[in-house]
Amino acid sequence: MRQTLHIFRKDIRHLRYEIAAALLIAAAFAFAGARRARDFSEPGANQGFAWGLLLFLLPLAWWILIARVVHDEPLPGDRQFWVTRPYAWKSLLGAKALFIAVFVHLPLLVADAVIIQAYGFSPIHQLTGLLWTQVLLAAAFVLPVAALSTLTAGLLQLVLTSLAFSIAVLLYNLSAPLLHRYAFWPELEWMRIYSALLLVVAASVPIIVWQYARRKTTSTRTIGVAATLLVLFGVPALPWTTAFAIQSRLPSKRVDLSSIQIAFDSNRKWAARALFQGKDQVRIELPLEITGIPSGTEVKPDGLTVNIEAAGVRSWRADRTPWTYFENEWNATSLDTAVDTGWYRQIRNEPVTFRGSLYLTLYGDGRTTVIPFQSRSVLVPNVGLCSAGPGPGMGNGAVFCSSGFRPRRDLISFSFIPAVQDGSRTRTGQSRLEFLSYSPFPAGLSLEPVTQFFSFNTEPGAFAGAAVQTLEPLAHIRREFEIRDIRLRDFEVRLTPIH
Repeated sequence: MRQTLHIFRKDIRHLRYEIAAALLIAAAFAFAGARRARDFSEPGANQGFAWGLLLFLLPLAWWILIARVVHDEPLPGDRQFWVTRPYAWKSLLGAKALFIAVFVHLPLLVADAVIIQAYGFSPIHQLTGLLWTQVLLAAAFVLPVAALSTLTAGLLQLVLTSLAFSIAVLLYNLSAPLLHRYAFWPELEWMRIYSALLLVVAASVPIIVWQYARRKTTSTRTIGVAATLLVLFGVPALPWTTAFAIQSRLPSKRVDLSSIQIAFDSNRKWAARALFQGKDQVRIELPLEITGIPSGTEVKPDGLTVNIEAAGVRSWRADRTPWTYFENEWNATSLDTAVDTGWYRQIRNEPVTFRGSLYLTLYGDGRTTVIPFQSRSVLVPNVGLCSAGPGPGMGNGAVFCSSGFRPRRDLISFSFIPAVQDGSRTRTGQSRLEFLSYSPFPAGLSLEPVTQFFSFNTEPGAFAGAAVQTLEPLAHIRREFEIRDIRLRDFEVRLTPIH
């Protein structure tokens, strides 16, 4: 322990300027974040250049600080002066870890606490989010930067290695259509993020420990290359359906789901169509009816897989992007896909069968929180702090909400209460099309400790308050369906002639 503290004090003396710069940027980050809380009544004011610059400068300062403290006793090679000293590798590693904890993790923890306090949140009540942010910082940034620093002999070598890695990732993204076409998995993206983080941690920790214990640079570099390839090629290969299956097995509330069924929506038969899109594709839309939804709940479709089959003709199967094969507007769900025109010509006159699976999330346990106009912020469960009042440039009323750390999981909608009580409410913009996450963890992978959103009313009138309605996810389910004897020719929309 004494040797660890000795090395720690030596690093502080050697890196005092880098430490000062990093702490100054962290202080500016805390100040700017707290100021954003004050400016939130004007939503455009909180997206300034200074905040964006700090979100770039803070990780850059940490990157330099971590690299410099590791490179103060470089590990590759065997001719460094420090190896002649009686340093125990555990003491050296402990000193570096202590340095990073004090000058990287602790400043962010304090800055986040200051920012959420400025928004009106209690740091004690947000403790799980504060601490989980530190875990994510270590997994996504500190460990990989430290591991890469142990594999390089100096800052220049680290910069060149990082640049080469960035170019490789860029080229890979440009050459892999799946990654840049349908890369984002709306609510399940957290699954891929954590898969990548697990791989990063599983590689970074052995690299760091082995380098300090043995300084076997060639072997540890092999681990680093293998881990990089796994992250680049393994994580994108994770099927969406597998991610949803894992999500559905996470702890959830007990709900009877046996009554939920999927069928052709004959009441919206007019919405079915086969639309020719140029010469190569035919877009097929088929309205679906979801029945048996338990009382007091509603469902949100997340994805759909489908086969279209006809006698004597090979079936058509959707590819690996289930979250793109449906439309859901005004609680009406439709299958939405495109098939080859050549294949469509073979089956257009035949009765076809649609077989597939619809992936759904059941929402319930609805809550309504009333927010008086121009009052102090009100705590809305599972959302955060919300206030209501006249919205400049937004009509007669607006609701502003701030959420601490946790990604949004609930469906949220808003309504405004007229000043003259006549029993009616004016329903306004729902936030159901905004980004949600099914992540069970108390914080997301972001430097911003508070996320903000608002809704506004455009109808004339005076309002006494607003109501925030929330529904939380209860269960994630998959339902098979089979729709027979559909003749697609009956629903054709002919924009181009067919021969």
